[in-house]
Amino acid sequence: MTNWLSEPVETLLLNNDYPFEDPEAQSRFRLQTDVLVIGSGYGAAMAALALLEPDRQGRRISQKLWVFERGNEYVPDDFPKTMADLPGLIGTDKVNPAGLWDVRAGDGVVTITGRGIGGTSLVNANVAARPAPDVVNRWPSKLNSTPWSQRLAAHYPKLEKLLGVSVQPDVDHSVSFRALRGSADRLGSVAAPAPVTINFSGPTEHSADHEPCNLCGNCVMGCHSGAKGSLNMNAWPLAKQLGAALYSGVTVSSIQRGENGRWLVHCHVSSRDELALVVDVGHVIVAAGTLGSTEILSRSRDKHGLALSSQLGKRFSTNGDALVFAAGQNAIVSQEASIPGEQPPASQPGPTISGMAMIDLADPQGSASAVTLEDAVIPYALREVWQEMLVSQLLLRKFADGAVSAWHHNNQKHDPLARSKELGEHSQALLIMGLDESNGELAWESNQLRPVWRRDGSSDYFKRLDKRFRSDEKTVFDGGLFAQNMISQPLPPGFEGVVEGADELAGQLLSVHPLGGCAMAESAETGVVNALGQVFCGESGEGVYEHLYVLDGAIIPEAIGTNPLLTIAALSYELAGQLRSMLPGDSDSEAGESFPPLQEAYRKIPPGALKHIPVSSELSVEADFSERMVLHLSDSKRSMFPWSRPATAGVDQLNRLLAGRLSGLDRLPETTRAMALDVVFSFAGEQSLDRWLEKPRQPLSAVAALSMDTVGGILTTVDAHLTQVLELKGEVRLGALQPVGRVRHALRTVSAILRYLRYRGMDLWVRLPKRLARWLLPARTWQLRYGDNAQAVRREASILKEIRTFWRIGSLQAERRYLEYEFKSANGVVISGRKTLAYGLGLPDLLKGLLVLPVTISAGSRSLKSALELDVQRITNGPSVLQVTRSPNLPTSVLSMGGFAMYFLRMIMSTHFWSFGAPSYEHFAERRQLETSERQGRFYEPPEVVYYGRGGAGQSTPREKYERAGFRNGKPSPVSRLVRYQPGSGDTAGRRSILLVHGLAHSSRVFWTDTIACNFVQYFLDNNYDVWIL
Repeated sequence: MTNWLSEPVETLLLNNDYPFEDPEAQSRFRLQTDVLVIGSGYGAAMAALALLEPDRQGRRISQKLWVFERGNEYVPDDFPKTMADLPGLIGTDKVNPAGLWDVRAGDGVVTITGRGIGGTSLVNANVAARPAPDVVNRWPSKLNSTPWSQRLAAHYPKLEKLLGVSVQPDVDHSVSFRALRGSADRLGSVAAPAPVTINFSGPTEHSADHEPCNLCGNCVMGCHSGAKGSLNMNAWPLAKQLGAALYSGVTVSSIQRGENGRWLVHCHVSSRDELALVVDVGHVIVAAGTLGSTEILSRSRDKHGLALSSQLGKRFSTNGDALVFAAGQNAIVSQEASIPGEQPPASQPGPTISGMAMIDLADPQGSASAVTLEDAVIPYALREVWQEMLVSQLLLRKFADGAVSAWHHNNQKHDPLARSKELGEHSQALLIMGLDESNGELAWESNQLRPVWRRDGSSDYFKRLDKRFRSDEKTVFDGGLFAQNMISQPLPPGFEGVVEGADELAGQLLSVHPLGGCAMAESAETGVVNALGQVFCGESGEGVYEHLYVLDGAIIPEAIGTNPLLTIAALSYELAGQLRSMLPGDSDSEAGESFPPLQEAYRKIPPGALKHIPVSSELSVEADFSERMVLHLSDSKRSMFPWSRPATAGVDQLNRLLAGRLSGLDRLPETTRAMALDVVFSFAGEQSLDRWLEKPRQPLSAVAALSMDTVGGILTTVDAHLTQVLELKGEVRLGALQPVGRVRHALRTVSAILRYLRYRGMDLWVRLPKRLARWLLPARTWQLRYGDNAQAVRREASILKEIRTFWRIGSLQAERRYLEYEFKSANGVVISGRKTLAYGLGLPDLLKGLLVLPVTISAGSRSLKSALELDVQRITNGPSVLQVTRSPNLPTSVLSMGGFAMYFLRMIMSTHFWSFGAPSYEHFAERRQLETSERQGRFYEPPEVVYYGRGGAGQSTPREKYERAGFRNGKPSPVSRLVRYQPGSGDTAGRRSILLVHGLAHSSRVFWTDTIACNFVQYFLDNNYDVWIL
């Protein structure tokens, strides 16, 4: 990282004789300043400028102002170029706390913000949108009667000029903007060019010197030309010119009240927690971002007893953020970003966002609200992740409801399981912001902040958002399919009809614009700060602490529904302007209409940590895949698997077939126990691993060695026992697919269904009585018998719908994939075979399909059919089967190997989905009355059940209802069921108790099954035990 505007905090410590080697002296060490700004994002930067800029007469305040930033400083050359650069720049509050990206995974939500001199402006998408007046006018206004919209609007032109706000020239030439305009039109709206903080024609009077924007599309990775109007290119150079002192790599942990109205700010070096310091400050401006400011105040309350509002951490909002896709459209709707720093760029997709539109979204009360819809360019470093996500989502969607995108319909020869650059070009990435409920929380637990978001039933903003864009998706998105990102929605809607309980797999919302946590309010009962940003002292009333302020997105009390950077900047500038009048100096607090120009001494950007700009060929990954398969010639030479059969070939047969064709041998010894075929196929050259993943059915060059084993073993073949007898060359095809006609496909579908019924049919049959009873029994009887409330009943799918779903999955399972091997030696020996991945009658199960290769060994006119078994122990105990032989770096290798694994997972899902279906035990719980026949051997009916829910609260429920604990937000409440069985007779005084807890793979029915004469529970009852079952 490069220090240009700031100094590392270590330099500040060195210049003030910090006792680095004396912990006791460190505890007494103090620094002093007049004003401390904590953070360096939009709130911090505008607060600093509002305090430092001269008034109309050129007068300024006479206060020393420091800025502390947790992260490092970056100049254009420092930003990442490829995936290899990313891992070291991602962090949390505990791991790599100075990383460029601050990722916090909470409960129901993940937040991503930026760290460094400039905060999130370093890696945001640049949009400087003005908020709707009616939204900001709802903010607290008791201290100022002028509407917030007017107060903020007064600053927009000045701030927009400083930040270099403009629109992309010739935006109509942008592929992504044209696609957005088409989608917006079909949604009843109009797309317009987005106001972005980007200098398209070179530097301005307020910016550092830089080249014009080259439209590379990598804005959110950090700008490599400097044309992005991030705060380190304009506001902070100007603040330094006006006298601010910036220090990077210093984390503020808490704030404590000092003497004489001053404050003690407790800090430490970000990279070394043990190097602590305290700064004695007159005025503290907390502007560390939504999470950072809330964290500092929360720790201050716990550590120093600072009395704060109980609303601290409340009213947290995601700003309605959603990252969504419209995948597989007819036309090209996006363009791949070029390699950052490449000159000239190979492609020019434009800035990350070029356009925006307001889309109507009805709220639960029926009144109209709007969401902001924006196009997005996927940065170069994430292009392969984007492609993998698209193909995986479209496969899941096919299982959920059978939908197929227009692109796949138009490109049926393309392997639907393979990632594709072309598919990426026919898919839109879209960013959405809207007015969520702002009812999240930044929970403070164990000295750590945790974002929490719990969705609120049918009124949930995100459910309404999904419904709005998913309805009529193919019309809106030109034949494409709407999809949420897989973090927010792991499985598409409708998948619960395919896999029971799929709707309970909750995703994590993804927010890059977190707001709130220190919300503005009229009093401490409803917020943390007043409408001046002053912190309330205590849990009630309007009293505030002197000289302690929060001025950033944390004080915004609700979502604003669009990109918040300009709102945060204007809000902070407005409030800091009022604070300015409270500081000593000659200023009359009335600033000029524009900021002073940036002087030449602060315009020149120093070179950073220059990184090599790779070309495409340097990013290829080459690898070898090796496996050993064994032909057993002796019945005593067995593998561990149940399909291991007596040897299918003998030494005599092989000798007759291979006579005169073995290297160094006339014939195989009679003591030969097995033949081992070592296969190595390579991903190299034009078929490098990353290229092969786009066209995986292409043949791979391979070599093989056939060896004899005269010693044998039990579970594996030892290298030392092998003697090579034949060398072969050939090719391997992975995932080969043979198209079939409709009739044959229908027959395969029937075969798949019949196999399912053969092994899993009981799961269907046990549901029919419940279906019939639902129609025949009165509603009250139904509820007593089955325990379903009306909402759960409505969620039950119709029988016809289930049949359609069943046929659709069977049709998908009718697809067959093959792993084909073909080898030939120089003297004419041919070994060929193929593994089959398919689901149907008479076909191998998944494990056998992967581990057993049926082969034909031929030489001249003779041939022998047999089977080779994979040496699994060699795989598990030996080196990895996939070995990277050439790669630019480790992260790229991991990404390519992950892509290889994902392709095979998709292939397994498309051929053996039903092999993984867990049986349903729901019907067992429906048997309320236990028969007392001698066959069952049960003498006691189930007792009442005690439910233990969250927090340990328990309640007793009649046995007719014991299978349900009620519903919350349309989903069953999580409970543990504790059942007690008591003997009907026996010595009460000598009675003992036993608790039976079932394993993860089955239910408690294993203890009280009615399939045996005396089950486990009955045995202990007969022996005078109280039996408890969990």
